Amino acid sequence: KKDGMFEEFDEQGNTLLRGEYISGYRNGAWIYEVNDHKEEGEYVDGEWNGLWVHTYDNGQKRFEGSFNFGQPEGKHETWYQSGRTQWSGRYDGGVRDGKWFFYDEDGLLEATLQYDLGVLTKINGNKVSESIPSD
Repeated sequence: KKDGMFEEFDEQGNTLLRGEYISGYRNGAWIYEVNDHKEEGEYVDGEWNGLWVHTYDNGQKRFEGSFNFGQPEGKHETWYQSGRTQWSGRYDGGVRDGKWFFYDEDGLLEATLQYDLGVLTKINGNKVSESIPSD
């Protein structure tokens, strides 16, 4: 089992991955440098926990959302590199709940989806004829 600090570097010596293992599980703060973005957040016993933030190379947020022992919880949002919102919505108990909004790159609303505890019930205000689970 892995124990202790872990770091991975690219050929130029830049950090790609940094965090700590305890008894083989990722724990505490971790940072990933992934191609065109950075991911930062915390683990508890190998599960995402608390706030996770992903940013583009220019520092603009790409994603922000909270997790409770690996399950998404509360508001989650993603952005285009321009800074405009791509989509936003809420999770309750690890499933989509409430209205979710999807936008194009110009900031225009493309779709609104309504979920009731993980079940898609409306698309752009129109009832869905058959219950479709989201996750």
